[in-house]
Amino acid sequence: MTAIDLALADQKVAVMPAPTASFVFRSFLLQLAQRAEQFAKGVRRFVAQFFLAGIAGELAQMLAIGVREFLQYFRQGFVALRDQVIAKRFEAMQAGVFAA
Repeated sequence: MTAIDLALADQKVAVMPAPTASFVFRSFLLQLAQRAEQFAKGVRRFVAQFFLAGIAGELAQMLAIGVREFLQYFRQGFVALRDQVIAKRFEAMQAGVFAA
């Protein structure tokens, strides 16, 4: 034997005991819980993306509808103003103010 072997033989080597069944079961349950938590977080992110995409689509649709209603309001006002002007001209023609 060499000097290194003798030095190592004098040292006490700590040997880890074999894991017990309860330790293995607890480790399994911990990993299972962590995977379930990771799965829940992943699903939450996945659903949140589609939810936000749907909200964005609805907001864009509402904006388009709001703009159309706003423009339609002014178009109706313009048509009403035009009709009033034309109606006054016809009234003047019926009254005989304009010579035909």
